[in-house]
Amino acid sequence: MKNIYFLRSLLLMCFLSVVVSCEQDELSNEDLYVNPAGGTISTYIKSQNNLTTLATALEQVNLLGSLDAEGTAYAFLPDNNAFDTFLQENDYQSIEEIPNSYLKQILLNHVIDNTIDIKSQNIAPELIITTKATQLFNSDINIAAVVQHQGNSTTLNGVDIMNDTMSFTNGSATIVNKIIEPSTLQSLITSCESFNIMNDIISQSSSSEEIIALCNQKVLRSSDTPFTVFLPRLDVLTAALVLDADSNNAPV
Repeated sequence: MKNIYFLRSLLLMCFLSVVVSCEQDELSNEDLYVNPAGGTISTYIKSQNNLTTLATALEQVNLLGSLDAEGTAYAFLPDNNAFDTFLQENDYQSIEEIPNSYLKQILLNHVIDNTIDIKSQNIAPELIITTKATQLFNSDINIAAVVQHQGNSTTLNGVDIMNDTMSFTNGSATIVNKIIEPSTLQSLITSCESFNIMNDIISQSSSSEEIIALCNQKVLRSSDTPFTVFLPRLDVLTAALVLDADSNNAPV
């Protein structure tokens, strides 16, 4: 009799143990899940051996701490190879040789607002957004950048941004293997399909070199004087060219 009671008690204990174990598994898998990245964006940067140049650059212009202040930021993190390529292409021997004003613009151009998922295939094939880089250092006007989707590829100013997105306590980040340089008027016009016709007109103009040089200037100092270029919408420009072609004095 005692053996029967003992077996019943043992079976009951085993059953309760399985139930509790299952409940604990559910908590571990769902309620207690922590993203492997964890921490803040700046903490992650300082912990990675392939992001040491980025950490140095951010510290040089006092931006490392500001990444943690941007609660809704999405940051693209150029790795060491990206910086090495950028230094070679621009004849710099080290990060320290880059003027701080330009370096700050470059780094801020890697941070966007987190309210739109630019990797989503559901958004337009071509989208103009703004980065945290500003036109002038005494201005809050952000610099435009071009997001383009081609098949499964998504680029920001021509740089592939399809690496995995990592979540942090103060935002999200993706590692990139190339520097995302701030747009100039010229790079914007040449890279956007919306400006294809205007780009053709500029290239065929007798003043094309002067126009391109003007539109390709990079604002490096707060004392620079900004200028504005008015670009007709594609449909308006197309209609105007059709009218010109129908006239007797149509240019080639």
